[in-house]
Amino acid sequence: MAVTLGHALDHYRARLGLTEETVARYHAYCRQEGPQAAAPFPHVKEICARVCAQGGHNHLCTHRGASAKALLDAHGLNPYFSRIVTAADGFARKPAPDSVLHIVRTSGADKRLFWMIGDRELDVKAAHNAGVRACLYTNGERGIATEAERVLPDFADFFALFGEEALGEG
Repeated sequence: MAVTLGHALDHYRARLGLTEETVARYHAYCRQEGPQAAAPFPHVKEICARVCAQGGHNHLCTHRGASAKALLDAHGLNPYFSRIVTAADGFARKPAPDSVLHIVRTSGADKRLFWMIGDRELDVKAAHNAGVRACLYTNGERGIATEAERVLPDFADFFALFGEEALGEG
């Protein structure tokens, strides 16, 4: 799933004989549970709130469609994002830089102040393709090979890793 959900499903179809019936049940379960069931990574809400409270900005750049905004709403995160780019905006998919460049351009901030934090190497590549520094969030995993300038295993360590630099635009 670190690549895409589709990639993971293809992997398990080939490796374990995952059936289309099981995939359909999984998708039905996700629809039934709704956005509240998909929790944000631990500590993200507190970090986003602190960045905003101290004059910084958070932006979201995702392949998701309308579900991204529904997830933000469901978890009270929407007020903490200045710009949100989803699949509905029609940009080329990451690692193309278009969506990241749009955020940088519309923010009016210096590109050198931006950090893109993502949980896949695809996010790192999109950041670099846009000329933005990248941080890979690894959800506790260590030793992951990445081209990112920084690695963040746990969002609890966000301010220790970024310090006051996190309060700039980006």
